[in-house]
Amino acid sequence: MKKHLICIIAIISVICFCGAHAVYAEQGSDGTEQVLTAQEVGEEYDEVIDSGKCGDDLIWEARERRVVIDEDGNYDIIRHILAIKGSGAMYNYEYQDEALPWNYFGYQEVIIEEGVTSIGSYAFLQNFSLEKAVLPSTLKKIGKGAFMGCESLYSINFPEGLTTIGSNAFDTDIALTQITLPDSLTKIQESAFSYCSNLKKVTFGNKLTTVGSHAFSSCEKLETVSLPKSVTRIGEGAFCFCYNLRKVTLRSGLKRIDAEAFNETPKLKEFRMPNTVTKIGNRILGYSGVTTVTISRKVKVIPEETFMRCKKLKKVTMPNVTEIGFFAFEECVKIKSITLPKTLKKIGDCAFAGCSGLTKVTVPAKTKKIGLYAFQYCKGMKVIKLPKGVKLGNGKDVFFQCSKKLKIKYYKTK
Repeated sequence: MKKHLICIIAIISVICFCGAHAVYAEQGSDGTEQVLTAQEVGEEYDEVIDSGKCGDDLIWEARERRVVIDEDGNYDIIRHILAIKGSGAMYNYEYQDEALPWNYFGYQEVIIEEGVTSIGSYAFLQNFSLEKAVLPSTLKKIGKGAFMGCESLYSINFPEGLTTIGSNAFDTDIALTQITLPDSLTKIQESAFSYCSNLKKVTFGNKLTTVGSHAFSSCEKLETVSLPKSVTRIGEGAFCFCYNLRKVTLRSGLKRIDAEAFNETPKLKEFRMPNTVTKIGNRILGYSGVTTVTISRKVKVIPEETFMRCKKLKKVTMPNVTEIGFFAFEECVKIKSITLPKTLKKIGDCAFAGCSGLTKVTVPAKTKKIGLYAFQYCKGMKVIKLPKGVKLGNGKDVFFQCSKKLKIKYYKTK
C-alpha cells in the first residue's frame, strides 16, 4: 500500500511539473536519448548545435534561438546566433577562406563574449544574413576585413577600450546608418568604412589621431564630419565621393591633409583649414562644391589639381603660399578676382586654365616664374599686372585663347 501511495504521488508530481514546463526528448551527441526541459510555452531559449576552436583559449558556438510552441516541446527557430567565448585573441583568417568553420551556418547575430580581446581578420567576411554584432568591453582590436561585405549588418556597438579598427573592417556594410566610435580609438585604418553607402552619421572619439586613407570614401549619405582636435592627419581619399557631405569641421591640432581627402564632394560649401595644417595633398577638394576656402597660414604649397574644376568656388584665402601647382585652379569658372599673396614665387603650368570668370589679376612682386599656359582660356580677363623680370613659361602662350582685349601691364619692383 505504501509503495502504491509513493507511485501515485510521483505521478501527480510529474503531471504538475509538465503543466508548467514542456518536457521532450532529444538525441544527444553520443546517440542516446536525452530528456530536456524547455521554458514555458511561448518563451525562448538558446540551444548549441555545433562548436569548435577559434583561438588558443577561445571557442565558437553555433546556437539556435528557439521558442516553445506547445506543451509537447515542439519549437520554432527564430534566430541563428554565433557566439565567441573564452579569453584572448581570435585566430586570423584569409580572405574568402573556405575553412571558416561557421560558414555553413547562416547566423543573424554575432555575440562576442567578455574576455575576447581581438576579432580575427576576415572572421565574418561577407555574411549576408548578419544583422547585429555585440562586442565586449574587453575588446581591443577588430581585424582587417572582419565584417567586410556584411550587407545586412545594421547594429553594432564599439566599446570603450577598443584601440584599432583594421583596414576594410566594415567595407561595403551598406545597412549601417550611424556609428559612435569610442574615445579609446586612436586610428581608423585604410578603407575601414568605405562604401558604407547608407552611413549618415559618425561620432568620433576624442583621442583619435589618424583617419586612414579611404576610411570613409564613397559613404554617399554622410552629411557632416566633425573631427576632434586630437586628429593630426587625414589620409588620402578619406572622405572622397561623399556626395551628400555638407559640412566639415576641422580643429587646431590637424597637421596634414593628404591627396583627394575631400575630392568629389559636390554639396560641400565651405572649407576652412586650421592654422596648424602644414601640408596638403593634390586634389584635396577637386570636383567639390565649395564656394569659399581658407588655407592655413602654415601651408606654403598648393599642389597640383587642388581645386580642379570646383566650378562654384568664388573666394580663396591663401595668406602665405609660395607656390601654386599645375592645374591647381583649373576651370574654377566662378572666380572673378583672386588675391595672390605677397609671398608667392611660382605659378605652375595651367594653374588658372579655364577660369573664364576671372577678370583681373595682380601677380606679386616676388613671383619669378609663371608656367606654361597658366592663364589659358581665361576669356573674361581684362587686365593682368606682372612684375618686371618675371619669366613666362612659353611667352605669350601663357595667355593662350584669352580675350584679344586683354591688357598685360608690367610694373617695377623694388
